[in-house]
Amino acid sequence: MRITCVYINHFAVQVETRKKSDLAGKPLVIGGFPHERKSVIDCSVETSGYHIRPSISLRQAHHLCPEAIFLPLNEELYHQVFEEVLSILDELSPAVEASYHGKAFVDISGTERLFGPEEKLGKLIGKKISEKTNLQAQIGIAASKFVAVVAALSATPRCPIVVKPGSEKRFLEPLPIELLD
Repeated sequence: MRITCVYINHFAVQVETRKKSDLAGKPLVIGGFPHERKSVIDCSVETSGYHIRPSISLRQAHHLCPEAIFLPLNEELYHQVFEEVLSILDELSPAVEASYHGKAFVDISGTERLFGPEEKLGKLIGKKISEKTNLQAQIGIAASKFVAVVAALSATPRCPIVVKPGSEKRFLEPLPIELLD
């Protein structure tokens, strides 16, 4: 079995900046407003220097970066956009499994005749998602979900990572423990 993990890093942030391009490149915090007793759901890479991460309180995020733009969670929009992504994946394989917004698995076993080598298919998936949704996906391909996830987390949007059968240990060995779920 060959599994592709499609991972859209900072999914909510990408969806919001797709909707309002003027938010791109700004410190963005999603989950609500600083006065609310809620947690950060997602944040842009521009907030990383301020030590803002998902799960900290919105108040703490505001204290760390008062100039950040705070947006409420828009679950309906995120669900709608993720359905667009899943529709793209459905065109490639009948076996698509949604994990959560921004992450899905595709069984690509036996698709070589249709799409060519796995490296080519990985690039095709990323390209289709980018063209049709304006989202950047990281693609990992391996024999198991776990290794496919780690490969996707290590990939870049333009360069999928394919872990060949039998090379899983060699691939995982040098990686930091933080990549483990």
